[in-house]
Amino acid sequence: MRNRVIGADDERNPVGTMASAFLIGAALFIASCGSTGQAPEAVPPQWVLSPAGTVSNAGSLEMTASMSGVYPGRSDRLEVRVRVLDPQGTPVVGQTVLFQAAREGAEFTPEPPAGTTLAQAGFPAGIGLTDTAGLATVVLHAPVASGRMAVTGVAIGLRLSGLIFIEVFKNGFFPSEGDLVTVVPASIEVTQPIPDSELDFVIVGGVPFEAPQPPYILTATASSIGTAELIFDEIFPAFIRYTLSGADSGTHTFSVLDAEGHSFAVSVKAEHNPLQLTPASSTILPSGEEIFVVTGGLPPYDCSVSRGTLSPEQIADEGGRTTYTAPAVTEAAIINVVCLDGAGQTAVAIVTVSPPTP
Repeated sequence: MRNRVIGADDERNPVGTMASAFLIGAALFIASCGSTGQAPEAVPPQWVLSPAGTVSNAGSLEMTASMSGVYPGRSDRLEVRVRVLDPQGTPVVGQTVLFQAAREGAEFTPEPPAGTTLAQAGFPAGIGLTDTAGLATVVLHAPVASGRMAVTGVAIGLRLSGLIFIEVFKNGFFPSEGDLVTVVPASIEVTQPIPDSELDFVIVGGVPFEAPQPPYILTATASSIGTAELIFDEIFPAFIRYTLSGADSGTHTFSVLDAEGHSFAVSVKAEHNPLQLTPASSTILPSGEEIFVVTGGLPPYDCSVSRGTLSPEQIADEGGRTTYTAPAVTEAAIINVVCLDGAGQTAVAIVTVSPPTP
């Protein structure tokens, strides 16, 4: 099984507090792929954001979830896990963990024995025992009704608990329509792509090819924008890992094909911010100096001038500076400072060299 986790938002309190996390399901669009100017910090599609849990004098608890299947009829099953550690970070073995879902119709395997005291009487419950790694695991079956559902985990005997919110769709934990192969998200836009940064897509449904063949086929996997690769470790779901080249702007569209010939198109759009020189214009004396800052575009940058000198002429990073020194002219002159980035963009700043009035 897989955990797709971003960040942590623990609240430390001597008596233990409860932090929440959001399981957005396979419909999650990776927000950091938007206009933040950077690739996502954690590129796989996230099943869990800000892993829920608490830290107290008794130790720490982390709560996560992972998908257990993507075949038709199996998209309603999810593994929910709790990891319990002592104050020194050592796994707590044999600790009983009680799970509950705040939605009627959900089911856990295994269920707690009859007579177990529940925090929310009447709501579905499950029970697990931590193993040598401190992990307690239960299988959660989705309720019929869709919507957001809270799931809690409580380490009985310790003042530790956790909470996640799970998004339930009409097909279970995946928003797929019927049995057709689907890729989530279907498209990602990245501004200012970082070379060799990665994005991941999850493949949902369809009819996989039989082993030992890979379960799906990718077509049109490479372009100047980046390269798509199928990732499958014999445990569903399969993923597409996309590696950005960072060297070009545009849209790369590729497809996923299943064993019945159904396909699904996926796109990655990469854009670079406009290349800029600041200041855009300047007036200086003969032999005077002006400092220019290069932003946007794709580093590194190569800069040049028609007259005078630049130091340095090659700038490695965005926000880098170069100093222009004007020639010792006796008459006014207009000089261009030109910078070229790795994506072929050009920025020009205009320098007016103006001798002093006699």
